[in-house]
Amino acid sequence: MKPFNKNISFLLLCSLVCLFSACSSAKDQAFARLSNLYEDARVNSKTYTAEQWGVYLSEYQVVDSLISECSFSGDEQSEVSRMKGRCAAYAREGTMVVASRQVNTTLSQTRGMLKGYSDTRE
Repeated sequence: MKPFNKNISFLLLCSLVCLFSACSSAKDQAFARLSNLYEDARVNSKTYTAEQWGVYLSEYQVVDSLISECSFSGDEQSEVSRMKGRCAAYAREGTMVVASRQVNTTLSQTRGMLKGYSDTRE
């Protein structure tokens, strides 16, 4: 039996945060999503699959867009920047995993094509 899908737990976590923060301001919601994104990656990134990294990267882009639409005070901006840096480090790791998988897939397809070509030449 497969363990509970982390994509589902991540989406549930994001949904709960959005639900509970519905009464707070847009910048509080954006920062909460950024914090939750970091916390989830900090705890679970070692076991993320390429698909889960894809979910992380998509959420990272959404959260980054939300954050960029908000204006923060000096202290808040410092904390937001620190948290964005942490999330960006995980995004870099995720990008490498996803790109690596794409390269492996391309190499595998190329090997298959070359084998198929050489088989027809014999």
